[in-house]
Amino acid sequence: MTANASLHDHPAHKKAHEGGAEKCASNVKADLHDIARAAGRSSRTLIDAASHELEGSAHSVAEAIREKPFQSGAIALGLGVLLGMFFRRR
Repeated sequence: MTANASLHDHPAHKKAHEGGAEKCASNVKADLHDIARAAGRSSRTLIDAASHELEGSAHSVAEAIREKPFQSGAIALGLGVLLGMFFRRR
């Protein structure tokens, strides 16, 4: 057995490597946690912005319907007929 091999087999050496692996795993876990938290914040910001845009669009559509109810009804009827024909053929 060589001197180098006997150092690697020593219990203190093995314990030092195990502790390093545990610390490394702990660091990776903390990094992944931070990344997930940042991704969550980013996605929440995007969802809030999309929700705000959708509310604005819904308000615009409702206003257009109030301003021109007959034209809006005719458009809705025409779309209903087209969708009915499209799904009937399938």
